[in-house]
Amino acid sequence: MRLHRWLLSGLSIAGAGFAQNGSVSTPMIGFAYDGPAAAIRPIRGIPGAALLGEPLDTGFAAAQAAISPHQDFALASAADDSRLRIVPLAAGVDTSALPESILPGPHQIRFSPAGTAALIQASGRMQALSGLPDHARVRDIDLSALSPAPDALAVSDDGALVVVAGSGAVWAVDSEGATVQLALPGSTAALSFRAGSRDLLAVSSTGDVHLVRRPGPDPEYRLIYAADAATAAPVAAQFSTSGSHAYIVNEGGQISTIEISTGARSSISCRCRATALEPMNSRNLFRLTTPGQSGQAVLMLFDAAGGEANVWFVPPALAPREAEGSVQ
Repeated sequence: MRLHRWLLSGLSIAGAGFAQNGSVSTPMIGFAYDGPAAAIRPIRGIPGAALLGEPLDTGFAAAQAAISPHQDFALASAADDSRLRIVPLAAGVDTSALPESILPGPHQIRFSPAGTAALIQASGRMQALSGLPDHARVRDIDLSALSPAPDALAVSDDGALVVVAGSGAVWAVDSEGATVQLALPGSTAALSFRAGSRDLLAVSSTGDVHLVRRPGPDPEYRLIYAADAATAAPVAAQFSTSGSHAYIVNEGGQISTIEISTGARSSISCRCRATALEPMNSRNLFRLTTPGQSGQAVLMLFDAAGGEANVWFVPPALAPREAEGSVQ
């Protein structure tokens, strides 16, 4: 324990030194939105030895923000005018202004697997964004036959297919606005597309895990895992980078890895109250919690890189004076 504290203190001091020296930089895992701070914060270091950095200066307080899966830009709404903005987070990322018809003050932003599309929900309305981040286009999703407050939703990377679960049904909406009800449990609570495809992962509240190919008029359904306690009450689901495995996290913090071809499952617990399973770049690293969530001081990550599952915690970096005091 003493060695562990020494390691964290050393990382804190190093992080402070790097911040003061523009010629040296630390490895970067990605970013996370901090609701209480109304800001985006960097995650510096490597999995297993990372710190949550100080808020970025974006020029505005962010009432809501979502980070793209590749960690290269964010969609964020300003607290003062509710306008949604694209915030570049990586060098060389070209961004265009969002269309004026974009909904202001979204309370939910959901990216596609590659971050080239997103769903925006606000005030009982929904829009699909495509061509992100440099050629953003927007279209309205008609919710008249759908749930105005969905339990789960997902959008394909091309932005052309949207799936919404709620009010006891699951619907697929194509780019022309045609709506088809899918033969999935009405209690579906987690949805996710496979990157670069129309394959859909759907998990019911009881824990049944379905793979749907070609959601629409002629879908193909396959139950890849029968419900049990490990997958029940799902919070979120994602495909692995290769698309060969499904990851599901539930309300109890149980994270299941399911091989899609065989249905074989392994699991690990984060011993936390997981609220998300958000990709961090493209190497099977996912964010499980949100900074400041329910008073939690640390961020939790699920790491399945290399085929071995691990859970890491990311504490906030200490200010330079605090870090110096911890060593004395």
